[in-house]
Amino acid sequence: MIQLGTVQIRDENSIVQCRNKIRALSLDLDFSLVVATRIATATSEICNMLLQSHTHSSVNIAFD
Repeated sequence: MIQLGTVQIRDENSIVQCRNKIRALSLDLDFSLVVATRIATATSEICNMLLQSHTHSSVNIAFD
């Protein structure tokens, strides 16, 4: 597994940062634009739920 970074989920800007990184990674892995957007959207929704629950969370981005 290759670690690509960690994004701390502190506010909405960090969610956008995480979404953009995951979308870019998905496109680099040769997924289609639609698939990359779906993966990024799902991650964004999960991050929003974590942010609303007031937990200190982070997303580890890795290539496996």
